[in-house]
Amino acid sequence: GIIKRIPMCEMSTEDFRQVVDIDLVGPFIMAKAVLPGMIHQGHGKIINICSMMSELGRETVSAYAAAKGGLKMLTRNICAEFGSANIQCNGIGPGYIATPQTAPLRQRQADGSRHPFDQFIVSKTPAGRWGTTADLEGPAIFLASAASDFVNGHILYVDGGILAYIGKQPWSVCCRFGRSRYFLGFLFFDFMPELICCRMPFFRIGFTFRAEVFCRFRRLEIRRFGTAPFDHRR
Repeated sequence: GIIKRIPMCEMSTEDFRQVVDIDLVGPFIMAKAVLPGMIHQGHGKIINICSMMSELGRETVSAYAAAKGGLKMLTRNICAEFGSANIQCNGIGPGYIATPQTAPLRQRQADGSRHPFDQFIVSKTPAGRWGTTADLEGPAIFLASAASDFVNGHILYVDGGILAYIGKQPWSVCCRFGRSRYFLGFLFFDFMPELICCRMPFFRIGFTFRAEVFCRFRRLEIRRFGTAPFDHRR
């Protein structure tokens, strides 16, 4: 596929259509071409190459995200429509893969430090590294083999866990109510915490994924301790 990194308000309709035509319409045409033969033979496997942008948005990639999000749903719809014909349609969603094209983003700087984008990817990936093309081989073999005959409409993300992880908790939280002090292990990420509900005799605090807070007590003190991030995985 292709990607064009252009701010949405500056992107022409022609550029948008080109990305969608290649990244979404192309797989649709391919599926239409092979499905009749698969139905005739009584089985078949289709593996679409999706992306983390099938799940996420990011600046300057509106067309790519739209196409890859559409490809995820096309994959599921092929499953729904042709699963009864013993056809499995799944997708692979690669993370950031070390290739010659991404080599400039992984080069060390003149002072020996990592490239800023390299730092960003490694810090956001629980595996702590870029993926390799070899990391994609096993998932592809699995989805193409009889081992996945009961796996259908699934997007297998090979991303080192990046979609499951938003970042390290930047600070710890302490609540004081009268003479009582409670440490609350809220997993503060970049912009929202994990769902944790803490019930105590004096108050109740409920955090949802939308960071809605319900507090029923007289005083809540939130203090930041130092500058080092708290590692919730200890």
